[in-house]
Amino acid sequence: MKKSRKRPPSFTGLVIRAAGVVFSIALAVSYSTVAVSPQTSSIPLFFGLFYIPLLIITALLALLLVMAGSRLKWLAIAAIAPSVFFIGDFYRLPGNGETGNAQDHGISILSYNAGMFGSSSAGLSRKECAESISELIDRNGCEVACLQEVYLGKNENLHEIFKDYKYIHSHLFTLPSGNRFGNVTLSKYPFSGKGVISFDNSTNLSIYSDIAVNGEEIRIYNNHLESYNISFTSFIKKSTDRHKMTDEIMYMGDKLNKSTIKRAEQVKTILEHAENAGKKVLLCGDFNDTPMSYTYSRLSKGMKDTFKEAGKGFGATYSYLWPLLRIDYLLVPQESEVLSHDIIRTGLSDHYPIISKLNI
Repeated sequence: MKKSRKRPPSFTGLVIRAAGVVFSIALAVSYSTVAVSPQTSSIPLFFGLFYIPLLIITALLALLLVMAGSRLKWLAIAAIAPSVFFIGDFYRLPGNGETGNAQDHGISILSYNAGMFGSSSAGLSRKECAESISELIDRNGCEVACLQEVYLGKNENLHEIFKDYKYIHSHLFTLPSGNRFGNVTLSKYPFSGKGVISFDNSTNLSIYSDIAVNGEEIRIYNNHLESYNISFTSFIKKSTDRHKMTDEIMYMGDKLNKSTIKRAEQVKTILEHAENAGKKVLLCGDFNDTPMSYTYSRLSKGMKDTFKEAGKGFGATYSYLWPLLRIDYLLVPQESEVLSHDIIRTGLSDHYPIISKLNI
């Protein structure tokens, strides 16, 4: 009796197999982003940035390969397997979180990129947006609020906007118009020390503030790291012209590369400064990088990520392309007890504010 020959795969089957190989390799490369400095190689950063889409597509292709009975399914499964260690950085199951007494007297801290008070989805004026953000902070009872991309007109005063905060530390860059923008830390605790860490050839920065909470002095670093400065609108407009799109892809690639290298240098500067703080350190702000990045890997080492400790659902903090981009963080000392972590999906900025209550 003759054995029946296995039919060769169809054209569609060949495409699925080829795609399975390509996406499996791309997903595998994305894992190296956390360990490889952009100053050494910028190749992994592109794959790390798109980790979630790569994971979803590879999982779908793995399912199709299983249904087709292809041995390449094992390649896709092997590529997906390490995600067990990373997916929790992006998504937490309901019920996640440290169990703390609701009456615990923890400190409530907010981090929020205010989008220059000019990226409200409701079309608010800058003044209206600033007032709404101030109300949001007050409503949530935050003892400390770390803001990035705060924008002030020539005659505007921070104390007039944030009336409930006696202690304000800021560093604002002045535009040719006389208007200002930068980082601001609001506190209901007095500052025992404060300062600024500036970065070479950049309007991004870090400001630090020392406060005492229940007799324990901590230093809070309010960070805004180098952004990609990519216009997706421009990319979409040029996507209809093959030549323009090719130029745009090359331009975007160059900007991604340069900004990631800058961020790596900024991370090194912050960590060196924090090592000499002589007190417990809290790092927060807009890191402009996902958890699948060298930036996050370095800054979170030896720290607790409040989202991983007490967050629920998707951790994305950037409203565009939600839920893919988690780029805002609160990293606290290991001995801290994280009581809660909330992401407020408000349309007052292109970012969402994050609030955590903790015992330090």
